[in-house]
Amino acid sequence: MYFFEINLWFRVLARFCDYCLFFLALSASTLFLPFFYGPFFYYYLALATPLLWAPIEALLISKWATTPGKTLLGLSVRDALGFKLPFSLSLRRAFFLPGRPGTILQKRISWKRKLFAIATSAVFSLSAIYGNVLTLWSVGLNKGISPDEWVQYTSDYAGFKVSFPTNPEESYKELVIPDSGRVLNYEELTSVENDKVHYSVSHMELPRKWRIAGNTTLLKGVLDVMIKYTEGAELLEKGFKKYAGHRVLDFRMKQGSDEEVKGRLIIVGPILYKLSIVYPSSQSDKVQENPFLDSFEIS
Repeated sequence: MYFFEINLWFRVLARFCDYCLFFLALSASTLFLPFFYGPFFYYYLALATPLLWAPIEALLISKWATTPGKTLLGLSVRDALGFKLPFSLSLRRAFFLPGRPGTILQKRISWKRKLFAIATSAVFSLSAIYGNVLTLWSVGLNKGISPDEWVQYTSDYAGFKVSFPTNPEESYKELVIPDSGRVLNYEELTSVENDKVHYSVSHMELPRKWRIAGNTTLLKGVLDVMIKYTEGAELLEKGFKKYAGHRVLDFRMKQGSDEEVKGRLIIVGPILYKLSIVYPSSQSDKVQENPFLDSFEIS
């Protein structure tokens, strides 16, 4: 049985539940996309949720005269004669256009259902707020805060963890091998500190026949190619060392007139990892003590 003394808070709560559910569904859909989405993506997604939800709401109201949130609170939308609104009018209502058609009807619900509705709304809200964290966890890219307040990322897929000063962005790129025409695909995580210092970790699978040469030769060859094909590059220092049980090649080079690059090359199995810090030459002394390179661990 419906009555017309509509509780305004129920209407607000019902709409909030719908927004949270839709936001969770959109966030979950990013699990199936081959890209990493940082926190700002989810902030913008949350802002766009009401607009994106409107046509879905119109479809539900035209078919069933209600939405999940409205069903939870015992609400429905019909015309003055009690019939369901057509999609065109439902869409007009969903976008809050002037002269919104339809009438809200409300069922009497028990106090138990009211309590359940409030509890469910709270769960939806918390899930929407922490949806980004859950998404990162589920794809194996977990964020924590390292002791020095840097952001620590763990990638189960790529098999490493590392600390960045800010949340990194992920990209997929192609590397054209000079004089061969071959293309290697690689992934890269990048982070920027104070708009001046750029941090990156990239990884790629090396061709099988390359690995016959051995890791030491490969590391030297990769660095030689980097120097040769980077415009304005000049090698300042390089050296092999043992780090966490792996043979690595550390280097520092000049890039252009006022930039330097400090980096590390590591080969683990078929995977080549390249870590680099690009910074103004004026900050060279400060970067030498930077914890970025030593924060990298093979998991």
